[in-house]
Amino acid sequence: MMRYPRTRACTIVVALAGLVMAGLVASPAAAASAQPPGLQPGEQITLTQEIPVNVVFIGGTPVDHTEVAADLPATFRPVLPTHELLGFDYRPPGLDYQLDYRLIDASAPLAERYFRFLGRIGEPGGRTVAQQAYQDQQRNRLDLPEQVLHIDARRADRWLATQGRAALGLARDSYTLFFVDWYGRPDFQFHVYTIHDDDPDSGQPFEVRDVNAWGGADRTWFYDQSAGPVEVGGGWNVDDEDLDGNGVPDYRMPPSWEYHPDGFRDPAALGGDLGLIVRYVGVNQLFTPSMSFDPMVTAPGPGGAKVISLHVFQDLPGGDAIDRVAPDAIVAAFAALQPYHDWRIQVAGSDPIDAGARRSLEIILEDAREPGPPDDPGCWEPIGVPQAQLFCFFEEHHDRYFAPAGPADHLAPAAIFEPREELLEFLGDRRLFGFVERDWHDPTASQSFALAVSTPHGQQTVGIAGHTGLTAHELGHYFGLFHPYDGWDPVDKRLYGPGDDLLFTALAVQVHSLMATARRGVAGLQAPLEFSQFERDSLARWETAGYLNRANELAGQVRDHPEADRVRHLITAADQAARQARRHFDAWRFDLAAARAIGAYEWVAAAAQRLGFACDQPCRP
Repeated sequence: MMRYPRTRACTIVVALAGLVMAGLVASPAAAASAQPPGLQPGEQITLTQEIPVNVVFIGGTPVDHTEVAADLPATFRPVLPTHELLGFDYRPPGLDYQLDYRLIDASAPLAERYFRFLGRIGEPGGRTVAQQAYQDQQRNRLDLPEQVLHIDARRADRWLATQGRAALGLARDSYTLFFVDWYGRPDFQFHVYTIHDDDPDSGQPFEVRDVNAWGGADRTWFYDQSAGPVEVGGGWNVDDEDLDGNGVPDYRMPPSWEYHPDGFRDPAALGGDLGLIVRYVGVNQLFTPSMSFDPMVTAPGPGGAKVISLHVFQDLPGGDAIDRVAPDAIVAAFAALQPYHDWRIQVAGSDPIDAGARRSLEIILEDAREPGPPDDPGCWEPIGVPQAQLFCFFEEHHDRYFAPAGPADHLAPAAIFEPREELLEFLGDRRLFGFVERDWHDPTASQSFALAVSTPHGQQTVGIAGHTGLTAHELGHYFGLFHPYDGWDPVDKRLYGPGDDLLFTALAVQVHSLMATARRGVAGLQAPLEFSQFERDSLARWETAGYLNRANELAGQVRDHPEADRVRHLITAADQAARQARRHFDAWRFDLAAARAIGAYEWVAAAAQRLGFACDQPCRP
């Protein structure tokens, strides 16, 4: 077990000694005009924030900015897409983004510096599989050389995030999307970007040699139209309209030289295509994403922690599944994602697996292979679908497999199965998968547990040696994160993934996040056990609004209590913490904003406890 220390400060400077208890936190007009709002008892607030989105063009054919910006949304409100689509009632996150687009043509000297840098750090190498596939097309405009330049994607991204952003005078409290096009310059070299990583379990290095975009370590992301072509997004295929055979043309972004009268795409479409990437990839998927689950569902109560409880089920004889998961690495990744929470992790195992757990896994695998009721009964029958078998099994035996947690903690159960190889043979080489299970009793309910299933054979096919990456990835979903290539468009009211008219949105998988998945479907292959800055920002913004609204709701109940005057000093401290949260939020210090919002809630909770409220998750009269 590993416990990370609490990082949020507990010191509150009480600056508003003249608070009037009748209004609970009503401040003098002069003070109110100079400070952000504090507590607003009984009110549901919405935090509004201007989100500058810088769109920078480096090299390439000049693009009409009006064409790029034609269909960009002016506002964005993050939501829970499944609840929106199904019409379920839920409390909105309380966030409203005003998008401010700044389209910038980089100067010739800056482009010269960047492309010279790429030529310097690149190393000659053979064509990638996707480049060879493009070479084998019937309608490809150009022939690629047998040797191309292989460029470290992280170094390129770091240069743009530091030197590129500094040269353009771009502040860090904004997001920047760089469109790069080296093609057509005298110094152009065909190239592709690469990612080098170490497997989190074995420590062995591996390389991904098929990237044309990267970002997320900072608040930047680049897309190089002149790189590759790469497999992600299908831009290598210039012969076929429909790549998956479903009868619908698949829209993808070809390399820059294919925007030509004799090429795959009309050159007049370039500005609109780049606008599609800004909207559907940059804004919807990376910069201001919606959430798969409400992060406030897993937010602990006053003084509580987030506790991950892993149970490893060993079905392979003589296996070592529990030794091939690194719990310290998992909890460290989440502590970096949300440093304003305490994190703990506990690990237990069943070796060999018990009969009930094995049969429950077999039932859902049998249903996946051949849908329909299995021959023998299970606890799923009252629910009506075999896919619910693991849910109901863990519901009945929760305390047997998952460790207890404190009353204010949030316990996140996660099951890791290493089954016999024959159970997953029908999956071919993709013998690893995972998902987050909902509560099958209530379609509007949230997550119940995270599941990771893999075998040594499946791991070997993708070059990993254990369960750490996949498990952390599924827990990322559990705590609210989508894949980077999942998106919600607020204008279309559409939840989408890469396919058909939006196939190009697969480009978002090329990001510094363990929520990205490689082409073969394993988590963490293209990035270390880390989350992107985009994900850190989004979760912290969501929880800042969420905890402030929790504090406001509870403060309204405290205000109405007949002995509210007894806790005036605690409410004063909460009000000041809420103001600090708003101040940090406005300054893009989102981790600090979330920490102060939690502090505001905990001060109000302390007041409520003193008045006799029961405070665990959450406080109540």
